[in-house]
Amino acid sequence: MATWFISRHQGAIDWAKQQGIAVDHWVTHLDAGKIQSGDIVIGTLPVHLAAEICQKGARFFFLELN
Repeated sequence: MATWFISRHQGAIDWAKQQGIAVDHWVTHLDAGKIQSGDIVIGTLPVHLAAEICQKGARFFFLELN
């Protein structure tokens, strides 16, 4: 099981680090083929990619920052 943080925005990355979120993979673009059942994916993704992640048995959390 791994936690993935998907963002190309430094402000979002800084925020996640300040929150103490344990992240295994910091990436700017998602390769859905690397996601496995039980993984956690955090980021802002198109709906079809979020659905693909969930179909694999992983959890997706949409990141929205004001």
